[in-house]
Amino acid sequence: MRRTVILLATGLPILLVLMANCAPGQQATKQTSNTLTVMTNSSILAGLTPASLNEKSTISSWYRIYNKLWKKEFPDLKINEVKVADDEAEVTKTLLAVNAGNPPDLIGVHGQLPQLVRRGAVENLDKYYEAAGIKPAYFLKPFAEYLRYDGHWYGLPGSSNPTTGTILYVPDLVQAAGVDPEHMPKTWNELWDATQKVTKFDAKGNIERIGLPVDTSLTWVNLYCGRQVTYDQATNTFHANDPCVKDYFRFQKRLVDFYGGIQKYQKFISGDQTVWSCSPKAYIPTGKVLFSLDAYWSGAQMDTCYDVTWKLSDPPTPTGKASEWAALQPTAWVMAIPRGARNPQLAFDFVKFTVWENGNLLGPTTNGYVRPEQAETWGKHLIDYQAQIRKQKGYEGNPMAEAMELVTRGAELGQAIYPKDATATYFSEQLVRAWEQVAFGRASVDSALDHTQQLVEANQKQNGS
Repeated sequence: MRRTVILLATGLPILLVLMANCAPGQQATKQTSNTLTVMTNSSILAGLTPASLNEKSTISSWYRIYNKLWKKEFPDLKINEVKVADDEAEVTKTLLAVNAGNPPDLIGVHGQLPQLVRRGAVENLDKYYEAAGIKPAYFLKPFAEYLRYDGHWYGLPGSSNPTTGTILYVPDLVQAAGVDPEHMPKTWNELWDATQKVTKFDAKGNIERIGLPVDTSLTWVNLYCGRQVTYDQATNTFHANDPCVKDYFRFQKRLVDFYGGIQKYQKFISGDQTVWSCSPKAYIPTGKVLFSLDAYWSGAQMDTCYDVTWKLSDPPTPTGKASEWAALQPTAWVMAIPRGARNPQLAFDFVKFTVWENGNLLGPTTNGYVRPEQAETWGKHLIDYQAQIRKQKGYEGNPMAEAMELVTRGAELGQAIYPKDATATYFSEQLVRAWEQVAFGRASVDSALDHTQQLVEANQKQNGS
């Protein structure tokens, strides 16, 4: 998932306001003031005030991008930004604020929207969507599905993930390790073979370099199976013990055993400072991790810190067929208006203007577009911005230009969504615990995932799902 954002220069052209012809009488609600209280964290929208320009890192400053546009559209707007640590804190504080009768006007989450809907913590937005003339068909398909529950709108579009799951790599380092960078693995079996070929150990058996990192995220489970296997939207059921999910856990156990066991692997991977730190100890640009299941945004981040030419290749699937890209999940994070918000109309209009009408500006912030027709201009802004960065740094080329084909293709083909059930967060937590049991040899794959399935079914029953 998106971890952070990077700045974009102001002065870029604005998309035409699609809803300009809505009649004044269609407005759903009048705001009670010009102050918009927004709860934020660094993995969603953030940096909405001038203070973000003075922070040590300005990469998460949406203010830098949108300030001039906001002033023109909302001349009297005052934004009160309430910063929290992460999505979990956002949900907890929202629930407390709703119960206390003092909620923010706007929040953002990833897969936690179902539990907020279930607990009656967010507003039904039907009247706002109707007044704005926004219909489900206007969105990337997975967005329209995730934002609605029982036929009603509860979410607002935030960002897509075009595309999480591609293989991010540095061609020169891959070639030096003995793999042809022009013919990268396209299936999980090929990725396993390549990983065995490139992994290196020292004389004591400690890891020096790996191919594929160990990861049991739901995103990768679906890719491994070539479909959204862990959750069936039609029946609202979870499938922790699906045969393919078990196969994926076995694949990960084989991988971690190959690396010498979970403790040796954890010791190795804990030394990765990641590209987001700009540290010379980051593993991808230094070749200690060769195949990273990632996305365009980590490449964009490398452009700001490392003189390397990076590249994206197809996401690994069972057979490498394009039809299996349906397992990709374009939906990243979404927004919602808490129940009892003082300025719901202002919150809706703010999101509509920023993301819906001007989402083409979001490419360099690591946030993707939510409407298909934004793809071209979104991609062009991102390509141009990265070219500018690399030129300023004295780096040759512009890897983003080549990567864009995969980015937009993934957004078009991806169909998976976050599970639309209040048990979704619990399900994810239990899968993590199941993997811990397997990784440390405390349980077999079968017993761990069968037990997980029992727990999830009991939790759904308890929640009345």
